[in-house]
Amino acid sequence: MVTSVSGSKIGQTKRAPAKKPSKIAEKPAVEKPKPAPRPKGYQYLVLSGNNSRLVKQVLKSRPWWSAIEDEGSNLFHFKWKQSGGGLQYRTLSTAPGRQQAVNHVPSNRELCTKTGMFRNLQTLLSKGKRNVKLSDIIPDTYEFSTTADVSFIRWKKRFSDTARRVAADQKVEPGTELNLWIAKPESLNRGRGIQVIRSVKELEAATSAANNPTKGSWIVQKYIENPMLINDRKFDIRQYVLVTNTLDVYFYREGYLRLCSVPYRTDTTDDAVHLTNNAVQRKLEGYGEHEEGNQMTYDEMAAVLVEQGGPTMEAVRDEMKRQVGLCIESVASKLNPERLKAPFFEIFGFDFMLHGAPTFQVVTIEVNTNPCLDQSSAILKKLLPEMLDDAFALTLDKSHPAPRGKGKSATVVKDGEVGLDVGQPPVLHHQESEFVRGNRFESMGSFLRG
Repeated sequence: MVTSVSGSKIGQTKRAPAKKPSKIAEKPAVEKPKPAPRPKGYQYLVLSGNNSRLVKQVLKSRPWWSAIEDEGSNLFHFKWKQSGGGLQYRTLSTAPGRQQAVNHVPSNRELCTKTGMFRNLQTLLSKGKRNVKLSDIIPDTYEFSTTADVSFIRWKKRFSDTARRVAADQKVEPGTELNLWIAKPESLNRGRGIQVIRSVKELEAATSAANNPTKGSWIVQKYIENPMLINDRKFDIRQYVLVTNTLDVYFYREGYLRLCSVPYRTDTTDDAVHLTNNAVQRKLEGYGEHEEGNQMTYDEMAAVLVEQGGPTMEAVRDEMKRQVGLCIESVASKLNPERLKAPFFEIFGFDFMLHGAPTFQVVTIEVNTNPCLDQSSAILKKLLPEMLDDAFALTLDKSHPAPRGKGKSATVVKDGEVGLDVGQPPVLHHQESEFVRGNRFESMGSFLRG
């Protein structure tokens, strides 16, 4: 073997000196966090207020939906809130599988404010194409913003003329003998701001700036002096109507009556006597003394109509449905005016009253965009879950159908508690009775024009 001068053996490869470790340690690669997987199925966002718990419970009966807890999230497929204020209808997704629904219809104020309903009905019926007078649908009405408005001056003349004729014992139009009127702010609900009026000064005081926090318009409307009474007490009717984004309209088969706690009198303007709203009546000492929650069913009203020699309840329902049709027709070009495609819808609460004998005339009082969902009686513990479930069946179950192989579970309502009962066929339970989950909304067709 040949050895080099340095002593290394010839033919062997000289090893490179080992690298000294770097004083700066290499940083490990930072892994980007993986986005959280989106839940399978659809997601709903129910904002608080107006018994939102009930809405959530009915939605929970659809196992392909899950809840979003973050009220600021925009990742919803369905959003439920008390009012349509702040909803950006144009930005709602219409992409298949990602459609976004909300529970309000654009421009619903055209129907749900007292001034909007009045103006639109007046416009529709003034065209003379229908053999219907405005006074056949709503009581004589005047809209004004200030006491200097022409409409207020016209009302003042009407009031003064009637007062003069009554004082002179002259004949006046039937139902106006007491010259009672009722003032209502255009957009408040639950009886707020409403006052029975017996003089010009009372109306001026009621509609003054101090009593008008919304700074909006007012209507003054002829008060129904001879209303149909039940056990000497005034009542009105709450009826549910569903309107979809394509203006398909559905009339719910059932509604309920809201009664005052005390006998009807015309020598007082006390709210307890004149305002049937649950928000007013539940604060009174006699609330619930005659009926639980001061409420009655349509079947109970049917029996009272027979006792008083009035029309059948079916005839009353038909007339309410006819008036609903006129109200919707009057705003058909204004609801969802841009004809947006997102699957929004709205459940409206129509309120009606009846004149007393002999006419028993049905009149529309107002339309509510946020009908109360408080389950303040056994009637509503059954009615409201059924109504919501039926409304969702016509809307959400079509726009956001269940995956194949998944059927709806049943909503259970028992002793005031709403729970879940998964099973086939789906059944809606209430106390000792069982109701097959079905649709109690009756189609009135589409009112879409153009």
